[in-house]
Amino acid sequence: NVLLKRLHAGDDGAGDGFNPCVTANLQDGEDSWCVRHSVRGIPGSARSSDYRERGFPMTLKAPSISSMVGSFLSDISEMAMREALARIEATAALIIAWVLVFIIPFRWSRRCFGPVTSATDQPPHLPSPSHVARAKIVTRRLHRVAHCLPWHSSCLVLALSGRMVLARRGIRGSVVRFGVKVENGRVDAHAWLMLGTTSLLGEKEAEGYHPLADLTT
Repeated sequence: NVLLKRLHAGDDGAGDGFNPCVTANLQDGEDSWCVRHSVRGIPGSARSSDYRERGFPMTLKAPSISSMVGSFLSDISEMAMREALARIEATAALIIAWVLVFIIPFRWSRRCFGPVTSATDQPPHLPSPSHVARAKIVTRRLHRVAHCLPWHSSCLVLALSGRMVLARRGIRGSVVRFGVKVENGRVDAHAWLMLGTTSLLGEKEAEGYHPLADLTT
């Protein structure tokens, strides 16, 4: 084992020739120890017996199975809590969007939607790849939660709630796109959520729809 250079040459500034922080592998006969203690009064040439005499623990024990299992269960519990909170957030966003679309008069709720512009293939904001990856994870969770609720969430409700949860995470630049499709003499409308050039929610159903307008932030 190699002693750190400061073990013998270090000085804590008081001129006493001792190391305030000792990090080294010490050998005493056939035994070896890896020591990391902030101490005073232990000379730089100290041997492991000096540490034992002064009451420093010299034996490193491997973690027990019970402690490893406890740490694993703690990590699982923390992950489950985060997922539960994210699902609660998604549910709240879906409820708020549903109220804005179906309960509050449009002349009031439109203030919460943002300006409407003509649909364009050139997004006003190009997000970073990391933001796109995070946005996909968030909106996939939102889509799963929406299918677990006892009511149907329309495409517009999904798109608006998705924009809410993205904005809360600081992911800006999402766009709710409106499109129409004429089929068998009937005009159908659809709304889907986009971030840059990536479709996040409602992209499968958007096939065949002609983009008309964008709801921007």
